[in-house]
Amino acid sequence: MLYRICRGHEDYAGGQDSIIHLVSRVSTAISLGRPWAFTDRHAELAHALHFDELQHLAEVPWAVMNLAYWQEHGEERQAEFLVHEFFPWTAVLGIAVRTAGTETTLRQILGSQGDKTAMAIRPDWYYQDYP
Repeated sequence: MLYRICRGHEDYAGGQDSIIHLVSRVSTAISLGRPWAFTDRHAELAHALHFDELQHLAEVPWAVMNLAYWQEHGEERQAEFLVHEFFPWTAVLGIAVRTAGTETTLRQILGSQGDKTAMAIRPDWYYQDYP
């Protein structure tokens, strides 16, 4: 989806800078006591495999996740870890943003609530702009 946003999406014109990544851990998500599952590829695909036991983590194509060019592995690169219905803010361990401007804005918003969630500027988590 981020690639589509980068290239221009008919339903969203806000660009990548306003997209933030909320970071957590599998162990944190599981400790919530909510139903969870993960997939071996994009979850909405009919042929995606769904798992709810950690012993199946090897089914996730981990080698694809760090590829710089993964067009041939698009489905697998979209493997997901999902928590049913609700994920509390307290389970968010950090936030990654694309730019310093987004970080400043987000710190102002969260800081007004007394929130001190860790934040990092990670342009490498986003696509380079296209002409």
